[in-house]
Amino acid sequence: MAQLIYDGTNIHELCAVEQLIFKAMPDVRETSQEVPGRDGAVLLGADLAPLDIVARLRVAAAGIEPAQVQAAWREIAPKLRRTEPCRLSYGTDVYYMAIVVGATDIQQISYSGTVEVTFRCFDPIAYGDDKTAQVPSGGSVEITVGGTYKTALKIEAPAAVRDSSSGYWGIRVDDADFVHIATGSSASRRVVVDSGKRTATVAGSTALPSIDSDWLVLSPGTHNVSNDLGSGGAVISWTERWL
Repeated sequence: MAQLIYDGTNIHELCAVEQLIFKAMPDVRETSQEVPGRDGAVLLGADLAPLDIVARLRVAAAGIEPAQVQAAWREIAPKLRRTEPCRLSYGTDVYYMAIVVGATDIQQISYSGTVEVTFRCFDPIAYGDDKTAQVPSGGSVEITVGGTYKTALKIEAPAAVRDSSSGYWGIRVDDADFVHIATGSSASRRVVVDSGKRTATVAGSTALPSIDSDWLVLSPGTHNVSNDLGSGGAVISWTERWL
């Protein structure tokens, strides 16, 4: 039998997980536009659709009466009902953020009842290990991003000091994409940039990156991350993502 862990509960210890049904990869939600005088169409976008994972669960009952089978299921249902996405894994370090969106009728056979429960991952990319690295003040660090999909970078600089000429403190990746923040003071300030949430704060107050900045997203592989403006080291963090 398969393992299934949801929001910290070992579902496989409460009932038999007979089968997990899922696609090899999420569906592609393509957007296109026909252009007069041109064959075919122009592709405008190809985003990934939410991913459904179906778990076939079999619960054992105290008797063969339908009410007894239903009573056994009632012991499990509260473990699955959530109002926001929670961690769902097959017993490994890789997990999805999923929420139950439906279940089939109970199919009773003697002392047991089988149900198919649908978990929906509105973010269809799985999560893996959390990683951190230290970017030294005025220096750089080489990091390796695992997984098979791009991941957003989070930056926390406890004592960032702006560059005297530009007024910005910043981080750059691979001598290319960067994020620059105006600290608003010549004194050191705490700067936090969360590229996944697209937020930035300076000394706890909301801030905006420079107009030419990027929200930093890393592809799998090796990257060089540097403190390219101002001074003050930073802790960078990211989560490996798996398609």
